Amino acid sequence: MSEQTKEAKPASKEPIDSKRKELTKNSEATAENEIRVAAKGQIKNYLGYAFRILNKTSHKSLKISATGNAIVKANILIELVKRRVGDLHQLNKIYSRVITSTEEKLGEKVET
Repeated sequence: MSEQTKEAKPASKEPIDSKRKELTKNSEATAENEIRVAAKGQIKNYLGYAFRILNKTSHKSLKISATGNAIVKANILIELVKRRVGDLHQLNKIYSRVITSTEEKLGEKVET
């Protein structure tokens, strides 16, 4: 039988890992009559949800909000809802939102 020797590996000199925490845009709770449009969402799904809010609940208003690339989808959704549901009035509010991110250090990575 042959003997196998295990060599001790020196401690890794990799950089310290850091975990990035971002404050999400959707950190606040949404109201029942609010739709937050995302860039990856499909307009037909948002449209169905908007009609369920207007037809099957007691809400008479609908709030549609979006940021970034989703603003175009929100505008399309608004125009489709206005076209299919008559007697609607549109109010626009445009404002900027500050989003900050923080990083936490997890510690050194050591291989044993």
